Amino acid sequence: MSLPRAPWRLFLAPFRVANYRTVLRSFRTFEHSGLVLWRYVSNRGEYPYRVGLRTPTGPIAIELPTYHDLRTANEVFNRRDYAADEVANVVVDLGANIGISALYFLTRDPSCRVWCFEPSPINLPRLRDALAGYGDRVVIDPRAVSDRDGKASFNAEPIGRYSGLLNEEYTEPVVNVIEVETVDINAVLRTILETERQIDVLKIDTEGSEASIIEAIAPSLLSRIREIYVEIDPTHSFDLGPHWTASRTAGVTRLRNLQTPSSKLEAS
Repeated sequence: MSLPRAPWRLFLAPFRVANYRTVLRSFRTFEHSGLVLWRYVSNRGEYPYRVGLRTPTGPIAIELPTYHDLRTANEVFNRRDYAADEVANVVVDLGANIGISALYFLTRDPSCRVWCFEPSPINLPRLRDALAGYGDRVVIDPRAVSDRDGKASFNAEPIGRYSGLLNEEYTEPVVNVIEVETVDINAVLRTILETERQIDVLKIDTEGSEASIIEAIAPSLLSRIREIYVEIDPTHSFDLGPHWTASRTAGVTRLRNLQTPSSKLEAS
């Protein structure tokens, strides 16, 4: 299934400087970039589709099940929604989907480690396949991260990109409700911080539960997170304390802790 792009977005696209930067990056990042861009703009071609990418740690290939996953690859690798720097050594990926964002972080630096959480039964096998070559640099957990432990209703829609826990903030069409296990965000962070000095990037894309997750984080754990990338309504504001700043890039809000250096710099 493919959703058409809104006409007003197509009209405004030529007037956005950021779009030109994204296109230029795509020529450097995508192998056979002309063909990939044709697929992206025209929404044509058969899927699954295997696309090659050039990264700082060498070439990789990603199996894209749908056109929506091509959009995600462009947003992550070319639009740079999660523009991690070279010292993003420890990453927690909530809503890891099929692994595109995890691959972005893993290919910035060969020492990066990523903890992935993805409850969708559609995405989970794809995620495991995509990250199979990264060994102990990756941990994959099939639970949904929430503000509490327990069970919850989850919309496992067939595309995979728009699945999420059913709550007041979830706005996608509900087509396939299943029950999934949830785990409290504080339990997640405590477990990771038992072995890591701190978390450089916490990325959250959970289709509606992002705010409740962030607002549930205990201050003692929040102080050990350097950056949070969250896909959320830009009008939403967080009160994380005086040492946090917020900025907006494309569809992602970046929250930055000015008091926390990177874990790699601390270790050096």
